[in-house]
Amino acid sequence: MNYLREFIDVSKKNKLKHNLTELNVERDVSRLHIDHSDWVAHLVRYGHASKIIDRMKPKTVLDVGCGRLNLITYLWRNRSKFHGLYTGIDLRATARWLDDCGYHGDIRLYKMDIVTDPVELIAQSDLVVCFEVLEHVQRDYQQELMNRLYAWTAPGGLCLFSTPNAGVSKSIAENHVGPEGPRERTYDEKVRMAETAGFTVERAWGTFAAITRLPAEIWDIPQLAAAKEYLPNSFIAVFAAASYPRESNNALFELRK
Repeated sequence: MNYLREFIDVSKKNKLKHNLTELNVERDVSRLHIDHSDWVAHLVRYGHASKIIDRMKPKTVLDVGCGRLNLITYLWRNRSKFHGLYTGIDLRATARWLDDCGYHGDIRLYKMDIVTDPVELIAQSDLVVCFEVLEHVQRDYQQELMNRLYAWTAPGGLCLFSTPNAGVSKSIAENHVGPEGPRERTYDEKVRMAETAGFTVERAWGTFAAITRLPAEIWDIPQLAAAKEYLPNSFIAVFAAASYPRESNNALFELRK
C-alpha cells in the first residue's frame, strides 16, 4: 500500500531564534542510556500519548515541535492501533526524515515556525501533542503558541501539553534561556495560559521529580518502598512523580477543547 509522505517547506529561517534542541530519546534509550530521569520521562510521555490514542481512536494527530518524528516512530514500534493522518511541525524538518519512518499510515510534515507562520496552514486534529516545546519559545510568543494549540485542536478534541515547571529545580537548562531570560513557566502560569486560550484542564501529571521533593510519607507504603529499593533512580523518579504534577520538575497536561 502506498502511504502519503508529504513535506511542506514553509520557513527558511529561525527569525525569533527559538532554541532548536532535541533529546533523541529513541536513539539513546535503545543504546541503554536510561540513567537520566529526563530520558525515561520522554519515553513515558510517548507511552501515555499511545494509551490516549488507543482509547480515543482519533483519525488525525498533530505533533507540534515533532522533532525527528519520535512520537509516530514510538507508535509504530509499539504496535499502536493508530493508522490515521499524522501531521508533524518542526522548524528543522527535512524531507529525509520521512524516508526513515516505518509508520503504516499517512504523514504530512511541515517545516515552519509554530508561532509566526500562518496558523491556517494547519488543519484541526482530533488529538494535538506538544511535548517540551514551550520552554524553547520566546516568552512574548508563548501565549500565541498556546492559542494556536487551541486553534489546531478540533472541537471536543484533546491536547497533550508538557513542559518544565519553573522554580521547582534549583537550576535551569541553558537551552531554556533566551536573550529575554528564562523561558520556563510555573505550573500556575501554564494553567492560566491554557485557560486563556480556551482550554479546560482535565488532568495533570508529574513526569519526573527529585525523590527528595516528594512527600516523605509515600515511602512508608510497602509497595512504593520496595519499588524505590529495586528500580533505578531514573525509573522511580518518573513512577512516583505522576501523582505530583506541581512538585515535579515537569508536568503533562490534558487539555480539552
